[in-house]
Amino acid sequence: MNTLVGCSLFPGPGITFRIPNPEAASIPRNGLSNLLFVKRKTLQLSKKAVAGKLGVHVEVVGQWERGEHLPRVKYVPALVDFLGDDRWLPSDTFSDRLYRFRAMRGWSQEKLGTWLGVDGRTVGRWEDGAPLPEKRRRDFDRRMMEASDQERRSRIEKNVTPRAAASNSASE
Repeated sequence: MNTLVGCSLFPGPGITFRIPNPEAASIPRNGLSNLLFVKRKTLQLSKKAVAGKLGVHVEVVGQWERGEHLPRVKYVPALVDFLGDDRWLPSDTFSDRLYRFRAMRGWSQEKLGTWLGVDGRTVGRWEDGAPLPEKRRRDFDRRMMEASDQERRSRIEKNVTPRAAASNSASE
C-alpha cells in the first residue's frame, strides 16, 4: 500500500490506496501461464532464476507467463518437473493426446513417427486434427497408454523425475 501526504492533488490528511501489481494483472488465470507465475512467486524466484533452471532466456519465461507463446516441445519435460504439474497439457482429443505424449518426452514429430511406425509428417497432420482410421487410432492410444503406464511404474520404482525419464526414453 502507498500513502500520499501533502501532495497538491491530495490536500489534507494522507490518502491510502492500493496499486495492483501490473505483472500479476497481465497473467491469464488458467493453464501454463498461471501455474508458472504462481510457482515462481511461491518459490520467490526471479524470472532469471527460473530461466536458468529451465535452460531458456529470461524473456521466454515472461512470454510464457503472459501467455504470449507456448513452450517448444523440448522444454516441456523441464517445465513439468519444475511445476510438478502436467495438467496444462491438452488431452481431450486424439490430436491432444498425441501431442501430450510426444511433448512429455521432448520428442520431435519424426521421433514419435518412428516409434509409431509412420512418417513424422503424418504425426504432424494428426496433431493438426487430420482423421485416421478408428482401429489405428485405438491401437496408437493403447500403445501410448501402455508406454505411459510402464514409464510411470518405472519412475515410481526408481523414484526418477519425469524429465530424467524423458531423456532416458529419448536416447533409446
